Amino acid sequence: MEKYYFINHIVFGKTYFYLLAAASALIFLIFIWLIFRYKNDFQIIKKHFLTAVLGLWLVFTLALVFTEIKWLIADYSGLAHKSQMEKAGYFYDKFTGDKALMPYLKFVKNQIEPDSTVFFISPSGFEYTFAKYYLYPEIKITNGRGVPDYILLYNADPKTLNASLPMEIYKSFSPDKNILKIKL
Repeated sequence: MEKYYFINHIVFGKTYFYLLAAASALIFLIFIWLIFRYKNDFQIIKKHFLTAVLGLWLVFTLALVFTEIKWLIADYSGLAHKSQMEKAGYFYDKFTGDKALMPYLKFVKNQIEPDSTVFFISPSGFEYTFAKYYLYPEIKITNGRGVPDYILLYNADPKTLNASLPMEIYKSFSPDKNILKIKL
C-alpha cells in the first residue's frame, strides 16, 4: 500500500511529490527559455509564464480533486454515521493494519474508573497519541511524572517491563495488552 503524507487537509501520495518536483523544474525551464527567447519584451514573458503556471496548477488540481473523490467514495461506508474518534480509528486501522487498538482502548474505558491517571507504554508514539485523545477527558495519560493509578501496556510483555515499583496485572485484554496496577 502506498504511504500517504498529510499536508494541511489534502492527502498527497508519494507520486504527487515527484510530479510536483518535475512540474517545478518544468516551470523553471520554461521561465529560462522565455527569458532567452523574448529578451526585450517583459510583457510577453510574463504572459506566457503565467499561462504555463496556471495550466500546470489546473492539471494538478484536477488530479487531486479526482483522487480525493475516489477516496471519499471508497471510504464512505467506513466513515458514515461514526463519531470523530471512530473515524480516526478507521484510518488508524486502514493505514497501520492494527485492528486491536480501538477494542483495547474501549476495554480500558470500561475497566478503569473515570478521573484515573494512567501511564501508556507502547512501541509506537502514534499509538500513545491516539490513546491520549481517545481516553481524554475521562482518563488522563501522564507523561511519566508522579505515580499513575494504572499502567497500560500495548504490544508489550509485562515480564520484560523493568519497573522500580512492584506491579500486578489488573485486567488482561490479551497476553501483550494489559492493564497493570501498582502494588502499594
